[in-house]
Amino acid sequence: MGLLDNVLKVFVGDKAKKDLGEIQPLVDQIKAKEGEMAQLTLDQLRAKSDTFRAQLREAQAETKKQIEALSEEAEAVSDIQRKEDIYAEIDQLKDALYEIEKQFLDEILPEAFAVIKEVIPAPVPVKAAVPIIAPYTTAAVLAKEPPKSAI
Repeated sequence: MGLLDNVLKVFVGDKAKKDLGEIQPLVDQIKAKEGEMAQLTLDQLRAKSDTFRAQLREAQAETKKQIEALSEEAEAVSDIQRKEDIYAEIDQLKDALYEIEKQFLDEILPEAFAVIKEVIPAPVPVKAAVPIIAPYTTAAVLAKEPPKSAI
């Protein structure tokens, strides 16, 4: 398999390097935001979530109003063909809402990730966690009684 892998790498390229090349601009944007986020208080960082939600609501507000107006119109109309047309238009607007949300999330991704990275503490090294976890796992492993069945 090693020879086949090497031949594929020559013609296709290394998948890992390609993937890293694609996400590196995003990583650079996140790192650029880290200094800004490090200066914020914990409450300010928490408020970022509310800010993001408000910005998303604002970006989607006009489309949601159109959907609401069309829904009300569909309820009032008795012509079946017109109702079908209205519902088709509502479906298109819902697709547009999804695209707005997707675009918005792509735009805030570096800042949102930098906020999360700042709020969540660094992971505990495995060696430091072993004394905390060990009594629970040891007790579970050494238990002589099999687990009671749910029957």
